[in-house]
Amino acid sequence: MGIDQDYIVETLHRIPEGTHRCRIRHAEKVKSRSGNDMIVVEIQLYGYQATLRHYITFIPDRPQFASQMISQMFDAFPSIAGTTDTSTWEGAVGACDVEYENYMGAERPKIASMVPAAYQVGLPMFGSGVYVYDDQVLVPGPARMDDPMGELARMFKEDMT
Repeated sequence: MGIDQDYIVETLHRIPEGTHRCRIRHAEKVKSRSGNDMIVVEIQLYGYQATLRHYITFIPDRPQFASQMISQMFDAFPSIAGTTDTSTWEGAVGACDVEYENYMGAERPKIASMVPAAYQVGLPMFGSGVYVYDDQVLVPGPARMDDPMGELARMFKEDMT
C-alpha cells in the first residue's frame, strides 16, 4: 500500500502566517471552564483542511472585551452582523489573520484577529478560486469598536439566558 504524496502535502503543509479567507464552520454558545458564558467559533481556512477555534468569552467585570470581539466578528463576516443566533453564523465567509503561538512547547496556528470586510478585497472567495474585487458585494458592516458600555456583550448575554 503506497503513500499518497498529495495528501501528505495538503494535510501536513504549514499554514502561512497572515491574512486568510475563511468560513465559519460552526458556532456555539457554551460555558468556559471558569463558568463564564462564551461563544466558540470554528473557523475553516480557505485552501487548508485546518479548522481553528476562536473564543469570545463574556467576562462579567469587562463586558467591553466581548463586545469588541463580537464587533470584530460582525465586521469580518457582514452576513452575520447583528444576529445573536449563532446557528445562523455557519457558512458565513470572511477573513482572519493567522499567527503561531507556542503551546506546551509546540508551535500551533491561532487566529490573531478578524479582518474587516473592507480589507478583504483581493482574497479568494471561499471554495471558488474566484477573487473579490471592489465592485463585488463584500462591504464592511458598521464599525462597533466604540462600545465602551458593552452593549453587544449584554445583547448576547441576554440571549444566552
